[in-house]
Amino acid sequence: MACKCSDPTRVIKEDPGADFKKYCNVCKEYIEDLHDPVNHPKHYTNHPSGVECITITEHMGFNRGNCIKYVWRADLKHDAIEDLKKASWYLEREIKRRAK
Repeated sequence: MACKCSDPTRVIKEDPGADFKKYCNVCKEYIEDLHDPVNHPKHYTNHPSGVECITITEHMGFNRGNCIKYVWRADLKHDAIEDLKKASWYLEREIKRRAK
């Protein structure tokens, strides 16, 4: 784990006031390369906008939200084609639901 100062004497601490993000006690900067596969998976938080996928999709219905989720992470995981097929599946399901 690295911070901006990369001071070898630093102590990395968790800040409960910031969702337990880790920070360097030397430069007081939050450490960016945390991996939290449960609360903030990288394939949902690495978007260039800095926006986390769930921030957008939680305001959509289930099918549309999942469609967006799979498109969002398609280039951030190992199998983009599979994710795009999943997105298409949810989109088709939503179209069929609305067409009834």
